[in-house]
Amino acid sequence: MVNILIYTLIYCLSFFSLEVLKRKKILSVNSTRRTIHLGAAIIACTFPAYLSLLQVLILSFILLGIMIFSKYHSLLSHIHKVDRKSWGEIFYPLGIMISAISFLPNDIAGFRIVILILGVSDLLANIIGTHLGSHSFEIFKCRKTIEGSIAFFVSTFIILLIFQISPLIAVLIAIIASLTEFFSPYGSDNLTVPIIVSALLTFLK
Repeated sequence: MVNILIYTLIYCLSFFSLEVLKRKKILSVNSTRRTIHLGAAIIACTFPAYLSLLQVLILSFILLGIMIFSKYHSLLSHIHKVDRKSWGEIFYPLGIMISAISFLPNDIAGFRIVILILGVSDLLANIIGTHLGSHSFEIFKCRKTIEGSIAFFVSTFIILLIFQISPLIAVLIAIIASLTEFFSPYGSDNLTVPIIVSALLTFLK
């Protein structure tokens, strides 16, 4: 239980610190949102070393509650204030839950693969799509770019190779994950990608 409290404190301090930086205009909304997106994934990768599956699920429920409370009371504007309708911050803890249920405690590598795709690939897709995306489409009124999807594919493929997934399977998973991300509106890719990648890794690894 102590470890859950420590992780909760770490996340809350991260949220608070970035909110202060955003309100003081030291960091932009996009920068703070991207930082917490990546930071949350990096922290989550350490879960298997210190938390049981049940503890990961409890912590994820706590984070989900914090996100819901914050969204409806406008507490963490650096997370919720984006220029599009998004529920990504709500889906994020759910994505962690799905990953944990799928792989922990026996397959720590599988858990970390999904979490890194969720944190790194999605982040790179957002950055590349925002700054270099010249071929865009609207999916359920959400802007998606070909360049962002390519970045997601490349990042996901590299992550899979790092964890010694065979190149053929890595390409297949990266393609399907990229398509899933592309067609998932309102930040729902934080849930759909973990579901799809977890299923593919389970059956194809």
